[in-house]
Amino acid sequence: VWSSTGWGSYTISPLPDAVRQDRGSSIVLHLRPECSDYANESTVEKILKRYSNFVGYPIYLNGNRVNTLDAIWLHDPKSVSQDTHAAFYKYISHMYDEPLDTLHFRMDAPLDIKALFYIPSFHQEKYGMGRMEPGVSLYCRKVLIESKSPDILPEWCRFVKGVVDSEDLPLSISREKPQDTKLVGKMRKALTRKIISHLATMAKKDTEKYKTEFYREYGFFLKEGVCQDYESQKPLSKLLYFETSKGMAGELVSLDEYVSRCPPEQKDIYYLYAPSRELALQSPYMEGFAKSNREVVFIYTAIDDFVMANLKTFEGRNLTSADRSGIDDASTKDKDKQNDDKTKDDDESN
Repeated sequence: VWSSTGWGSYTISPLPDAVRQDRGSSIVLHLRPECSDYANESTVEKILKRYSNFVGYPIYLNGNRVNTLDAIWLHDPKSVSQDTHAAFYKYISHMYDEPLDTLHFRMDAPLDIKALFYIPSFHQEKYGMGRMEPGVSLYCRKVLIESKSPDILPEWCRFVKGVVDSEDLPLSISREKPQDTKLVGKMRKALTRKIISHLATMAKKDTEKYKTEFYREYGFFLKEGVCQDYESQKPLSKLLYFETSKGMAGELVSLDEYVSRCPPEQKDIYYLYAPSRELALQSPYMEGFAKSNREVVFIYTAIDDFVMANLKTFEGRNLTSADRSGIDDASTKDKDKQNDDKTKDDDESN
């Protein structure tokens, strides 16, 4: 018999014949008065569902099975139906919309990881409900280790909902935290790269969905990532879209598209910060760019301006504000020179 008072020590003594059983183990717990709530069936059921809802063996409480959900993130991604994904998404996110997109994958390096991520169709921060908590929970062998973990994805990914399961993490159950922070760091990098790669694939293969559904809803989070997540800054910058002086209102282009349209001699990417497209087009700085037939990226918010200041360059080209480009000054000088030449010609003819 293993016995302990719960204060850090224990004793082992022979099992009396009167309580001996043929197979299995019996556990008897004596609760302190201040812990009497743990004798409440609803409290025990809540704890079991929180931490052991997906374990592979059945858990019964007063004859009723508690863990009835399937850990679908361990299944072959091709075998999980859209209806199953929709139901599981609603369970883990506590939301009632359909997911905009799903990312279900496994990887063996640098860690054994099985992950299931959902992108909701909308986020709640735009409704003034405050900053969202992380949306991904960490499991090990289907046992919950940390709900809504802030460690496994960067903060700009807080709109992502889902689960991550890894058998490679050594765990400290008492603290509910992974012991090896280096392993968690490797996991974080691998998962972040996977999410960015998935978004890049969406932008390439389903551009309309990316621009009209994902980017309009979550573009702010990507821009936040550019400003805060230096390691992911370069790949994130390729996922940004903006209006430009040569496009129509509401027409978005990537910085890669802008660069592909630049004349060979243009070494900078020009942008103009204005409250609206109408005011941007009316800006006196646009006269020089119009005459030189150079495209200008329009940005309308402070976060956009902050993005440009943090990026500084893109594909070897400087990001240059229109009001500091010198294009307008050069145009003015050319105009003044033309006027001087015209005046000189008039004087000579007289």
